[in-house]
Amino acid sequence: KELVSRPTSRCSMTLLLFFIVGILGGTTGSLIKYAGQEVPPVMLVVIRFALALVILLPFMAKNGFHLPKSKRNLIFISSAAFGINVLLFATGIQYTSAIMGQLIYVPSSILVAIAGYVFLKEKLNIHQVIGLALTIIGLLVLALGSLKTGDIHTFGKPEGNLLILIALFFWVTYLITSRKLVKDYSPLSVAFYNTAIALLVSMFVFPIEATGTVYNFTNWSVSTWAALIGCAVSSSLFIFLYQRFLKTTKAFVVSLVNYINPIAAAVIGIAVFEENLNLNLVVGALIICAGVFMATSFGY
Repeated sequence: KELVSRPTSRCSMTLLLFFIVGILGGTTGSLIKYAGQEVPPVMLVVIRFALALVILLPFMAKNGFHLPKSKRNLIFISSAAFGINVLLFATGIQYTSAIMGQLIYVPSSILVAIAGYVFLKEKLNIHQVIGLALTIIGLLVLALGSLKTGDIHTFGKPEGNLLILIALFFWVTYLITSRKLVKDYSPLSVAFYNTAIALLVSMFVFPIEATGTVYNFTNWSVSTWAALIGCAVSSSLFIFLYQRFLKTTKAFVVSLVNYINPIAAAVIGIAVFEENLNLNLVVGALIICAGVFMATSFGY
């Protein structure tokens, strides 16, 4: 008899994509933190984007490099925001924990809603207002813990968290502009141009770091090189699958990925970086997650 395999449902594929994107997001940040122990941040980002571009190039060459002029300004803004976000994150994550680094990104969906209120005059419902208030309270709990302890294994140092908080706003800019791009272009095209332009942005900043910095490539450990390569592979997959997720899934489902990232980062952070789940850290994280869930889940 001819065996006919049962087709995978769209729901199952969405769920699989959801977990892959969430795990990749948390893993990539941890790999950046690991490699950054030996590699200066801007150099790390340049290598990451360069390797990622090499990975994406053969696939893009097969599909063509066409990009209409009408969207070039938007793709540049999106990619530049993405590049600045990674540069700030790569610098800040060395002064905070991998767990905190991902927790700070959890409220991104609320910030997207606020941007819609400010720039597009979209109304905020009562659930979004309450969710925003809870999120701010949770962030204050984390901020007070950071100011009080400065412990890189739990709350992190204030300067590191501040850099990642600034990076969050560039990430939100990237999300808003990407949603407009994926409506008309393939996830591969968007991922490729994001990576290419982000590489140019990081190379523009590179001379500032290079002044007075000695790069001892031969002294970098094998594990550091492995982390750099792993970072390039995981980030290429993440940005491509994230764009595909944006294109095929509701914004609410995409926002739920933010809850998976800190879990993946926590597993790696505890195992690799000897980080600790302080009670106040857990409480702050739960308040943030509750606020974001309230702000994004009602109405679906």
